[in-house]
Amino acid sequence: MRRVAVAIFVVGAVMGAGTLNAEPRSTSDSVRIDTLSTAVRQNVKDCSEAVAGANLPNAILTGCDLTGANLYEVVLTKATLTNAKLVDATLYKADLSGANMSSTWLSGSYLRGADLSGADLSGATLGYSVILDGADLSDANLNGATMNGSSFAGANLSGANLTWASLNGSDLASANLTGANLTNATLGGADLTDANLINADLTDATGLDLTNTPTTLFCRTTMPDGSINNSWYNCPKD
Repeated sequence: MRRVAVAIFVVGAVMGAGTLNAEPRSTSDSVRIDTLSTAVRQNVKDCSEAVAGANLPNAILTGCDLTGANLYEVVLTKATLTNAKLVDATLYKADLSGANMSSTWLSGSYLRGADLSGADLSGATLGYSVILDGADLSDANLNGATMNGSSFAGANLSGANLTWASLNGSDLASANLTGANLTNATLGGADLTDANLINADLTDATGLDLTNTPTTLFCRTTMPDGSINNSWYNCPKD
């Protein structure tokens, strides 16, 4: 009986090994298997390696078409994603800090809770339906980015460069825009409810509806006409 049990164990082990090494039967299987590995892979240039959970600092993914990709919790710190297509991609809690994403297409992507601190998104197209709620965009470069209708609710945009950015119809409720540069930005229909604009610069910004900002925090805020707004009740009087 012992010999029979051993034989069964060996056969089972061989079959199990074959199963682990088998080709994934679908894209979802491929993602599931790939995410088992969290090994750091530096300077990757293969677009197919960008999968959920992958740790790819300094990756060079210029022009990659990642439309609809599942990039949940992917690590792409200081990666190069210029001209990449991330349309409808899932980037929930992704780490894109310091990444070069200039001229990237992000329409319909889901970036809730993502880290984009210090990232370069100049000239990027976010368009409608992009979710950046709770994301960290502190010190990010969003110069000339098109973000009409995007959602930044509760996002951290402190120190961000938003010069010439298009934010028409965007949700900036409770967003932290402390020290942000919004010079020449367009804000038509943007929701700034409870947004923090302390030390922000709105010089020559257009579309700002001051009748719809009763709970916005203005303190040492440079307004579109160059005046300084200290209307927040707790703003230091100096």
